[in-house]
Amino acid sequence: MRIIFMGTPDFAVNTLRALIESKHDVIGSVCQPDRRKGRGRKMHAPPVKQVALEKNIPVWQPEKPNRRIFSDMLSEKQPDLIVVVAYGHILKRRILTLPRFGCVNVHASLLPGYRGAAPIQAALFSNDEKTGVTVMQMDRGMDTGDILLKRETDIDPDETGEELSERLSHLGADALMQTLDIIENGEASPVSQDHEQASYAPKIIKEDQLADWSETDRKIHDRVRAFSPKPGLGTELSDLNLRVKIVRTRRESGKIWCNIKQVAPGTILEIDKKRGILVATGSDPIRIIQVHPQNRKPIHIRDFLLGYSVKIGMVFRSLTKRIKKRNK
Repeated sequence: MRIIFMGTPDFAVNTLRALIESKHDVIGSVCQPDRRKGRGRKMHAPPVKQVALEKNIPVWQPEKPNRRIFSDMLSEKQPDLIVVVAYGHILKRRILTLPRFGCVNVHASLLPGYRGAAPIQAALFSNDEKTGVTVMQMDRGMDTGDILLKRETDIDPDETGEELSERLSHLGADALMQTLDIIENGEASPVSQDHEQASYAPKIIKEDQLADWSETDRKIHDRVRAFSPKPGLGTELSDLNLRVKIVRTRRESGKIWCNIKQVAPGTILEIDKKRGILVATGSDPIRIIQVHPQNRKPIHIRDFLLGYSVKIGMVFRSLTKRIKKRNK
């Protein structure tokens, strides 16, 4: 089949590579425009663009892909199918109906659960034990199309967002290749989603990436997992006026902590260069084992303690409360 690929971030790369290595003809790749990133604000090409150019595949980066001038250009390419993976735009009817077999999307959840922009983080926020990928026939809604194929996988209790994303990207690539065979052989049997069972994973906002120490250790741990290693979970060590991002934690539940409720959430209870910093939460304490200090690279807690005068009784501040005050 003649295929046009639409995708932007790292998550989409494994599917693009699988298509390139398959019997199908990838006639073009569509991704979002280059963006400025980092402290130097230099222009960076999306990961999908980098891979496509390496393989001499044409790349198009429209700001507004639903404009007729762009859809007319795609039509001239006469694709049999458009494959969409984390592209970042909702496509209109003129593109969805353009190819012979329409458009299919690889989504990082078991639909109708976690429709939207951040399904991987949502699964970790909720401490789900299972997740997966769904290949669906796209319609004009947000992740509402008929299901062509699902693949399920377990989530490790300490698995990070980056680790889970990498696994799901491979699972999604495999699921898509199986789906293409089904479509090509005329064996596709789309199944409508149960819309009453739908849940949503909205776009991540800044407040999602900030620690609230009054939450339970389970919720804090899951939030750290979701944003590990980048961007990390933001907090501030108020006594040192130092902002850090937490990259790795370990739960200490199951142990008996005397008088823990008398200590303010965020208070440092114990310091151990090997095991980490033990911090009070809204329930059991949690142990911080890797951090990302402001303007530095992520480091193990051992190196953090060598560089900063951290003491028992100091308090990590919940930055979420500052944002709430500003928004009032």
